[in-house]
Amino acid sequence: MNPCKIFYSFLFFSILSFHACSVYANDVVNISGTSPDMKDNSISVRLIKSFFHDSNINYLASQRNQTGEFSLNFKLNKPQLLIFSAFYKNWFVNINPGDSVTFKITGKDMDQRLEFFGKDAVRYNFDVLVSQEMDKAPRKKNTQSLIEYKTLFDEWKKDSERAINVYLKNYKIDKHIADAGKNTLAYSYLRSIYYNASVNRQQPIPLEYFSIAEKYKFKDDNLLLLNEYRSAIHFKYIADIPNEVEQPLAYLYKRIESSLDGKTRDFALALLAGEYSRKGTIKDSLMLRQIFDQLNSKTLDSNYRSYLKDSEMRYFIVGKPLPANVLDSTLLTAYGKGDLLSLSQLLAPYKGKAIYLDLWASWCSPCRSDIAASSEVKKFLMEKDIQVVYFSTDRDEAAWKKASEDDKITDNQFRFKTDAANLLTAFIGTEGIPRYVFLDKDHKVKTLYAPRPYVANMKEFSKMVSELSSR
Repeated sequence: MNPCKIFYSFLFFSILSFHACSVYANDVVNISGTSPDMKDNSISVRLIKSFFHDSNINYLASQRNQTGEFSLNFKLNKPQLLIFSAFYKNWFVNINPGDSVTFKITGKDMDQRLEFFGKDAVRYNFDVLVSQEMDKAPRKKNTQSLIEYKTLFDEWKKDSERAINVYLKNYKIDKHIADAGKNTLAYSYLRSIYYNASVNRQQPIPLEYFSIAEKYKFKDDNLLLLNEYRSAIHFKYIADIPNEVEQPLAYLYKRIESSLDGKTRDFALALLAGEYSRKGTIKDSLMLRQIFDQLNSKTLDSNYRSYLKDSEMRYFIVGKPLPANVLDSTLLTAYGKGDLLSLSQLLAPYKGKAIYLDLWASWCSPCRSDIAASSEVKKFLMEKDIQVVYFSTDRDEAAWKKASEDDKITDNQFRFKTDAANLLTAFIGTEGIPRYVFLDKDHKVKTLYAPRPYVANMKEFSKMVSELSSR
């Protein structure tokens, strides 16, 4: 089960403005429309600002007005690929400054359909078509072999390409928009092919499985703007590791260096450094230092620099205390008490005890499942004088209290006061929960990625405990 996703979003109350000057006479975008599904209490457009997982997401939302309509008006100083979102579904649309369109959502829940009207509607509806074709992509079933899955996926690829070509034959679309749509589908195909290869390495993978995928080359730096291109790079060059490889980081570094060039290679190396910095293994420190130094010597844009800086800081925090600003400015309240505590004050009573920190929330079903399955691991940790402490990201205090009581975890239970007062999760790069952090007896970081509390992971817990004892 995938961890629940957490997104840290910043609301733009009146505008989305990303560049200081505009070549467009009118940079105001007007989007209005209706949806019969009352669950759609708001419609939003969102911009993901960075290439990387822990990027900020800017969004502008519209509530349903008295006449049942939604209206979005914002400034945009250059064309952007934005995410148009209803309650259940997302569509990627290319929006230009000065666009004015209306929309109509039909159907309910996951069967919602979106259509735009107006002078710019042809471009918008092309993007909607691409999103709809993406939604049709088959998912691999556990009972399917990789070849069986590929056969279905190849059929989807052909059908999607046919639908796109029919639309382009009937309507005139700018070439760069048409190419972006085609590439989105193509690299979505590659992403799924390489993803399923990476999670099925326990069985031999026939060469024919990659017969179409291997024809595509990752040589066009301009395609880095596409999420599907970046994801395909991740699953081909980072996630997919042959079973016989003993030193994954060194192997992946050499593969990226020998296979990719230019900004695409820089992106892949930055992603590799970020991913392995999160795993926090000391054995990779020399190789990671080499990668960080190599990338830091280049002229990189702010996305890369910010991501690398955060990744480097997280990795090299292992064996050190959490930063002072995180300890002093992260504010929490304890279950059953109204006192507001800094993280530093909260940790003080546990002096001399190692801490297994569980980041969770009442609404996160994987978190609750982990808690329900954790009794044996918690017993083992308590016997070794390791304290289990719970930090909830709940915004709803009542829901947090009820879940704590229902799951019988009211002891050592705390909740972050607000998102703004939660510097801890921002620092450790929490993309989702559940998440586990292990601090040693001096409350120095042992790992920012402790194992989940399953009996199956008991060997890892035993190793952590033995390392504490050997200090």
